[in-house]
Amino acid sequence: MNIPPERESPKNIILKPAELVRVLLKFSTYPSSVVLILTNLTPLVGILFWEWNIFFTVFLYWTESITIGFFTICKMLIVGKKKKLTTITFFLGHFGFFIGMHFIYLMALFSFRESEFPREAPWAFALLFLSHLFSFCYNFLYRPPPIRSEWLCSMAFQNLTP
Repeated sequence: MNIPPERESPKNIILKPAELVRVLLKFSTYPSSVVLILTNLTPLVGILFWEWNIFFTVFLYWTESITIGFFTICKMLIVGKKKKLTTITFFLGHFGFFIGMHFIYLMALFSFRESEFPREAPWAFALLFLSHLFSFCYNFLYRPPPIRSEWLCSMAFQNLTP
């Protein structure tokens, strides 16, 4: 079976730096997307160049889940009206259970001798948090989504009403 010549070379798969810049500029009308893409390159760089182990990489994404939950609660506080305390309590219970079980699974899956954090850990945690902070400020506070958040939140509150 003959493979076409344009598919043989790995050069066709890997983006050159100039092409990567051109792709990122295409997304420049969505700055939070550019920040998110660049931030999510951090674990890749950590694995390839800083010898991060798999435990730390998965733990980093676990902490990112906590960050996402934190900003979800911030959105509920801003958009919620009458029943926001009930909704936030409901969310915290379910989200806390999910995060807790995920943490237990992480600790059971990886031995504690592998759980040493690299020296770049604080920067990685901070970078992911700042990325989500930027996204929250830009996409939610500065430029609200096209579908009004109040409408979506009111639909959620109606489903929780007895």
